[in-house]
Order: sequence, then C-alpha cells, then structure tokens
Amino acid sequence: MKYLSWILVLLTFFACSQKQADHGASPVVKNVHVNGNEQMENEVLKERMLIRHARIRIHSEHPEKVRARLLEQLKRQNGYLVVENNNDYGSYRSIDLEMRIPASSLMSYINWISKNFYVKNKNTSTQDITPEYIDTEARLKNKKALEIRYLELLKQAKNVNEIMQIERELAKIRAEIEAAQGQLKYWRKQTEYALLSVTIESGKQRHKHFFRDITVAFKQGAGLFYDFLVGLIYLWPFLLIVSAVLFGFRIRRRKN
Repeated sequence: MKYLSWILVLLTFFACSQKQADHGASPVVKNVHVNGNEQMENEVLKERMLIRHARIRIHSEHPEKVRARLLEQLKRQNGYLVVENNNDYGSYRSIDLEMRIPASSLMSYINWISKNFYVKNKNTSTQDITPEYIDTEARLKNKKALEIRYLELLKQAKNVNEIMQIERELAKIRAEIEAAQGQLKYWRKQTEYALLSVTIESGKQRHKHFFRDITVAFKQGAGLFYDFLVGLIYLWPFLLIVSAVLFGFRIRRRKN
C-alpha cells in the first residue's frame, strides 16, 4: 500500500511538471518507437502546418451574377460558403462572402477570379503553426502514456481511498487529453481548408463630407419639426379635452 501511495505521489508530481512544461519550451523527443498510424502522422508533419487566409475585393455592376458564378466555381473546387452578408446603402451595394476552400486549390481559385472579374485589391496571409502542432502532439502522447500508467495502478488499488485518488487523477489527465485532441483536430481543419473573404461591390461608396452632412442634418431636423407640428394638429381634440379639464380643475380650486 505504501509502495502504491509513493507511485501515486510521483505520478502526480510528473503530471504537475508536465503542466508547467506546457507553457515552456517545446519538448524534443528522440528515439521514440511509434506504431504504423503514428509513423504516418509524423511523415505528414514533414510538411509545414500552414493556415492560409486570402481577401479579395471585386467591383461589378451586377453583384448577384458575380456571386452566383463565384459559388458555382467554389463548389467545383470542393469548397463551401460559411457566411454571407448583404449591405445596401442606396447608390452603394456590397455582398460579403466568407468561404472555405481546400488549401491546395486556393491559388488556382484566386487566379480564376482575377481572370474573370475586375479585382480592385487582393492580399493573402499565412500563419505557420508547425511548432505549436508538434509541441501539442508530443504532450498528448505523454499524457496518454500517463493515463495507461494510472489504469495499471487502478488495478492494484487496495482500498476505496486509493481508487478515488487514482480516478481523480485519471479524470484530470483525460480532460487534458480531450482538450489536446480537440486543438489538434481544429488545427488540421484550419490547415486543410483555407479561408477566403470576398467582397463584391457595386456603385460608389459614399464618403463623409462635413458641410454636406450638416446641411442634410438641418433638412432632416426641419422635417422632423414639421412632422411634430402636424402630429399636434392631429391631436387637437385630445388637447382640447385636456385643456378643458385643467381649466375646470383650477376654477374649482379657486372657489375652495
């Protein structure tokens, strides 16, 4: 029983040390034997894990037609639409599209857009998450090894207290494993599919002018004042009744 308790203390200390290492430098793993699936993952990681994002602004007098052609070509490239927003400012209209497209097809899709539409501006950005991915993957393997060790200790537990203590540590380790697995899955999705933001605009965007805006404000204010006066005229029967009631109330007070 003492032997088991000492092992629990050492494993707990190792788990705490692992948490502190999570915020430190990335671990270097050497001479680690892996099975077939893990070997395959390591081979994939010979390529950089890159998150790509591109932004394109298109001008057209027929934004709906452009939108339809963009989505049709996107479907051919095995991409999909995430978010769409439509804005109408009178003489200026815009359609904002957020799309996901396989990273390998991003540049060919951008080139297709440039050849078929008037592109006002475009830019691309790339974020390299390879170090973070490798670090998280290494920590995940360590946590899984620690989980196996706790399961072995659970079989050797002699009383309820030892069982409860081991199960508490197992719950913590499993929560950390699930978090790491979720993070890796999210990163893989981000690297497999690039994010493309497209804005289709038509007409001219209205720019702010101080004196013109003041003139418009005065005109709108005059219009609101006119509407207010007209509203009062519509309410004249009600105002007449209220005035009569107040007048009668004041005469009654004077008599008293």
